[in-house]
Amino acid sequence: MGVTYRILWVEDYEDIVIDDTPKIKNILKKLSYRCEIDHCDDYDEFIADYIEGANENTFLKYDLVLMDYNMTDINKKERNGVTLIKLLIDKGLCSDIIFYSSKCNLVRKDFKQNELDGVYLSYKNERFYSIVESVVKKTLRREKTITGIRGTLMDRTSYFDFVMQKAIKYFDQKFLPGEKTKFIKDHVKELLDIQKFNYFIIGYKTAEKANSELCFISRHHSNMLPSMKKYKLLEGILKKFNYSGRFYSKKFADDYNKKIFKFRHDLAHKKLTYTLDYEGVILHDECDINCSTCKIIEMNKVDGLRNRLVSYDSFFESLDNDIDKLIELERRNQRTA
Repeated sequence: MGVTYRILWVEDYEDIVIDDTPKIKNILKKLSYRCEIDHCDDYDEFIADYIEGANENTFLKYDLVLMDYNMTDINKKERNGVTLIKLLIDKGLCSDIIFYSSKCNLVRKDFKQNELDGVYLSYKNERFYSIVESVVKKTLRREKTITGIRGTLMDRTSYFDFVMQKAIKYFDQKFLPGEKTKFIKDHVKELLDIQKFNYFIIGYKTAEKANSELCFISRHHSNMLPSMKKYKLLEGILKKFNYSGRFYSKKFADDYNKKIFKFRHDLAHKKLTYTLDYEGVILHDECDINCSTCKIIEMNKVDGLRNRLVSYDSFFESLDNDIDKLIELERRNQRTA
């Protein structure tokens, strides 16, 4: 799940999905999550891809399944949800499922006659969105455990680190002759103490003489810079190349440090326990018996942290995609040259 809630929507009328998707996404947005929806509009396709061709891992990528109770197969024969539920149970496949129908009273009789419990059912009206929100909140509760909080933070910041390294490596190859020395003096110097900087510049000049200076910064910054300063380096590189992608802020490194990195450091390197009222998380750090010096993160601030993760996730995903597009464009140009 991370910061993205994934839904599989099985509905043979595409207009219903198109009309209702913004409302479903808004529910998740209010809960500080992004929402991705896969739409399956064909009964037989659903059977082939999600039942017959499925294994116990098929539904792991989805947090919720929304399904029209009455669909038609390739022969225009109506198929009801009882058939699908039994197929899912027989396959051992599970995920929260909300069936909806205009004939809920009849559907409940179907459920009772077939001894099907634990399946959500709704009329396709305004109450449908309330039920979706209720089920979503239920599935999100486990994300607010200590393990969920720490796991989400580590998962997304690991991805951010990957994109950061990728971007530095890509742009490191784009400096014109002579530009890199100036960039190192203007940007790398402020990130290192004088001894490390002298070592860095000597290494670069040696590489330059040997014509091996390409990607020198991306090859050597990892063992020279602490994690947060790598983001300052990325910030300098993006400014140098006038990057203006979506969600980009010219001072994003300092903001990232304040809003994400400090939380990551605390949650990764401290013992965590709940407060007695379960309204907060205690960050233990060589504390006394009463934990009087320990920092406490209130649980209601966790959604704020997740909101910030969603924001940075959008930025790094956009940067990741932009670099992929640039690489593909360069490959196409090379093939046609």
